[in-house]
Amino acid sequence: MFDSLVGEIIGGKYDIITELGKGGSSVVYLAKKLNSNERYAIKILSTDEENAIKLLDRETNTLKRLNHPHIVKFIDYGYEERHRLVYRDY
Repeated sequence: MFDSLVGEIIGGKYDIITELGKGGSSVVYLAKKLNSNERYAIKILSTDEENAIKLLDRETNTLKRLNHPHIVKFIDYGYEERHRLVYRDY
């Protein structure tokens, strides 16, 4: 696990506002895009365990293909230092 990222800037353009939830292998934060009012949910994998990485990769690949008004839109997937991140609309 890692320390809270509230108040940090992620990816050079997202200000972490608050923690939305936490699971066994990830934390979801509410983030605001800098110089904008756009808000995103950013899921950050908090472990380097191989199974957790595979599950997140599978989840991300599934989210990329989904397009439905009742499913939160996938925005991006990336890395920040040692963490894998999934960006979604909020």
